[in-house]
Amino acid sequence: MKILVVTNLYPPHHLGGYELGCRDIVEKLRARGHTVRVLTSNFRNGEMKTPDEAEVGRVLQFNAGPSDPPHDKRAECGRLAHAVNSFSPDVVYFSNQAGLCQWLPVVARRRGDRTAFFLSDTSFVSWRVGAWLAGAAKNNLLLRAIFGKTFLVRGWPVVQNRPCHFTSGFLRDVAKKSGITIAEKNSAVTHWGIDPAQFPAVTRERWPVRRLLFVGRLSPQKGVHTALTAVSLLAKEKEFSGLTFSLAVAGRILITKKNASAARPAWHCRPRAFSR
Repeated sequence: MKILVVTNLYPPHHLGGYELGCRDIVEKLRARGHTVRVLTSNFRNGEMKTPDEAEVGRVLQFNAGPSDPPHDKRAECGRLAHAVNSFSPDVVYFSNQAGLCQWLPVVARRRGDRTAFFLSDTSFVSWRVGAWLAGAAKNNLLLRAIFGKTFLVRGWPVVQNRPCHFTSGFLRDVAKKSGITIAEKNSAVTHWGIDPAQFPAVTRERWPVRRLLFVGRLSPQKGVHTALTAVSLLAKEKEFSGLTFSLAVAGRILITKKNASAARPAWHCRPRAFSR
């Protein structure tokens, strides 16, 4: 099978685990005999040397934040069309789309390309096209009354009626609760794979646990608030009264919460250098 993977970032240009996971998927698909090409963004193209990659096209625009210029939708969709026409894939497989033009999968569908999605967080809920009146209708009761349940305000989910591979049952439930209909026949929950050889079982020499560390992006999607709640409950147990929970997060700050069972827990911050 010929597969075109469309994703926002691809190693060696990456920020975290999503991109590394995408590379793992691509390599495993190739190992199974599939022909895979990757269409990704030009992120950091001018900052670091990229190895010669005949099967990776780094031509899409990546927007890291609101200060970046808006996507040239016509140009971005043209780049996707060129990649599809030159490769003729059996399926266009969309991975992480954060920062990319959200019209790419819509155009692929309108062209008649077979599309599918790999969804590893809840951001797909906001992948919607249309909703031209959303901003104007936000505080306008008349517009809300007239257009509040139409395409003009609500938009159209990009993954609607498409095969989706969710990394957890929770994400599949999020789609249903958000009113997003997926192609049930070809959709599945596919958990992130972990090579057990990299994490050999060892004898637990230190018990009870005294120090816990979270490393990642400080956002609701990462569930840091859930971890803090759990640590606070755990610290009420006598054997865990000295438990320390540290967060190494974006912003180059290490935050440590010690003795979470205290009525007013103390937070200690000190600068630390972390790279993303």
